[in-house]
Amino acid sequence: MIDNAIAKAIKMMSMTKSDAEKCELEKDAKSHNSIGSWKGSQIAKSSTVGFGTGLLGGPAGLALEAADLAYLIAQAGRGCYGVGHIYGKDIDYENDISLILAVWSGAADTAGTVAAGKIGIKIGGAVGLNLAGHAVGKVLGKVVAKSTIKAGGKVGALILAKASSKLASKLVGKVSFKWIPIVGGAVGAGINWWVMSGLINAADKFYSSEYLILSDELARNIDE
Repeated sequence: MIDNAIAKAIKMMSMTKSDAEKCELEKDAKSHNSIGSWKGSQIAKSSTVGFGTGLLGGPAGLALEAADLAYLIAQAGRGCYGVGHIYGKDIDYENDISLILAVWSGAADTAGTVAAGKIGIKIGGAVGLNLAGHAVGKVLGKVVAKSTIKAGGKVGALILAKASSKLASKLVGKVSFKWIPIVGGAVGAGINWWVMSGLINAADKFYSSEYLILSDELARNIDE
C-alpha cells in the first residue's frame, strides 16, 4: 500500500507546471550562490515539515503522513529542477526527473563518455550522429534521446519501481514512529533530510555530467 502512495507521489514530481511557476522556481534557485546553499534551503524546508507532522504522534501523526509524503516528493522535484537552473541547463520537465531517479536508485550512472557495449542518454543538447551505435569522438557505445525513456514504458516502470522500493525501505519505519510524540517528529525530520539530500545529490551529478549510462537491466528493456 505504501508503494502505491509513493509511486503516485513520484509521478506528481514530473508533472509539467505552469510557465509562471517554472520562472519563479528558476528565479528562486538562481538567488542562491551555490548548489550547497540551494540544497540546504530545500533540506531545511522538508525537515521542518517532517518534524511538524510527526510532533503530536498518535492518530494525528499517522494521518498527516500522507500530506508529509506529498509535500516531500513535490519539494524534492523542485529541488532537483533548481539544481539544473543553477547550472544554467535547459530543464526537460517531461523527462529529467525519471533520469535523476534512475541515478538516485542506482539504476543508472553518469559519465563523460559512453563505453562500447553501453547505452547512454545525452543529458544536454542534441543526441548527434550516434543513434546507430557508431563512434562519434570519444563515444563508442549507443546514444539515445531522453524521450526514449517513456513514462509508461518498460524502462520508466523499472525506474519507478526501484525508486519506490528505495523510498519504501525508509518510510515504513517512519510511519511506525509517527505514533510517538516528539520522537515521531525527529524521525520524520531525519528521513526527510535523507530523501531530499540524496535526490539533490543525484540531480547535481546528473546536471553536471554529459551522459547518463543505463544499467544493463534498463538497457535490455529500452523502449525504441
